[in-house]
Amino acid sequence: MDLRPGADNRQKREWLRQEARAASSGEGPVAPFRQFFATSPVSCPYVPGRAERKLIVELGGSGAALFYDDLSRAGFRRSHRFAYRPACRGCSSCVPVRIAVDRFIHTRSTRRSRNTNRRRRRLEDPKRKVTSASEHT
Repeated sequence: MDLRPGADNRQKREWLRQEARAASSGEGPVAPFRQFFATSPVSCPYVPGRAERKLIVELGGSGAALFYDDLSRAGFRRSHRFAYRPACRGCSSCVPVRIAVDRFIHTRSTRRSRNTNRRRRRLEDPKRKVTSASEHT
C-alpha cells in the first residue's frame, strides 16, 4: 500500500491508463486527436458588463476518462459529453474550484454559511445520493 501524499491519485491515474490501453485495439494513435472550440462572446454571468467565452472539447473514445482527469486539473468542468472552461481575454475572475471532500475542514466562514442556510428546505432527488445543495457548503 502506497502511503505517500497523492498516492490514491497516482493509483487512479495508473488505472485510467490501463483502461485506456485495454480499450484501444492497437490500431491508430493511442491518444486520439482532440479538437478544441471557442464559443462566441456572451454576457458574463459572473462580472456585470463583461463578455464571456468558453473553450470546449468533446469527451469520447478510448482514454476519455484519463483525458478528462487531465482537463479537470487544468480548470475544465464537465457537462454531459463535453468539457469546458472560461477563456476570457484579460480576465480571471471566475476560477474553478475543486474541493477534496475527504480532507475538507470547515472554517469560520463556511460554518457561518452552513448555519445561515440550515433552515432552508431540502429537496429530495431520488437519482442522487446527495439530497440538497446545502450539504455541499
